[in-house]
Amino acid sequence: MDMRAVVGSARVKVERKVGETVASVSRRVSGDPDETPPKTLFVMAHARSGSTLVTHLLGAHKDILSVGEHHVSYSKGSDLRRLRDRSAFMASDLKARPDYVVDKIVYNEHTISDELLHDPSVRFLFLLRRPEGTLPSVGKMFGQADITRQLAYYRRRLDELVSIAKKVGDPTRSAFMTYEQITGQPDETLSYLTDFLDLDSPLNKDYDVSRTTGRQAWGDPSERIFSGTIDLRRGDAEPLPVDVAVEAEAIHAFALFELAKQSATNPLVGGS
Repeated sequence: MDMRAVVGSARVKVERKVGETVASVSRRVSGDPDETPPKTLFVMAHARSGSTLVTHLLGAHKDILSVGEHHVSYSKGSDLRRLRDRSAFMASDLKARPDYVVDKIVYNEHTISDELLHDPSVRFLFLLRRPEGTLPSVGKMFGQADITRQLAYYRRRLDELVSIAKKVGDPTRSAFMTYEQITGQPDETLSYLTDFLDLDSPLNKDYDVSRTTGRQAWGDPSERIFSGTIDLRRGDAEPLPVDVAVEAEAIHAFALFELAKQSATNPLVGGS
């Protein structure tokens, strides 16, 4: 494993625990109630799908608290309160009272209990990217040259996303969009997401960088995330071996169909 990833993951764990403690103590001292957390939005995605960009776009809205990837599982309501606490700490705003707090989940080992999957205060945004843009990028991130391992991760993760969407089983709490929509039709895609979240002002293409932007283990560490806006340029996708491309496209097509079926109607899906 890349030593930078090990160190980064350890740092996230320390910051997470410090954030939970500091924010919780701050609320108790100030006399603020602790029983009712804001709504939670989970960005359910796979690696290299644009999920870091999405969490930045969400975090730019005044009613949303989103600081990156927390690398934890969720089993009960107190876990959602801890998400709020550590997010407020990382945002340097212990008095934050957002409508939504966001975490993104891109690996199967980070789970959400059935209890929270059916919690009316929890919403889900499912995000996909086409395989020709995803698999080579996943390989570079993990330092893997074996395309079959990248394909295996893609298959397992997309299967899990479909399974979760079916368990949620509520289009009023599930949205779905693609990386290609975000970069190709950003205005329409963000309008769809604004409506889904019932926000009183629109999401837009620009965002501020934060103390977690580009930091290992909090999300995408590449320079591109520092642009502060959606990069509309599309790089040339690297060609996949024919057998891999055929299988990956079938995996993507199935997940695209199932996630769209389980989610609030996205008028752009047909053109994804």
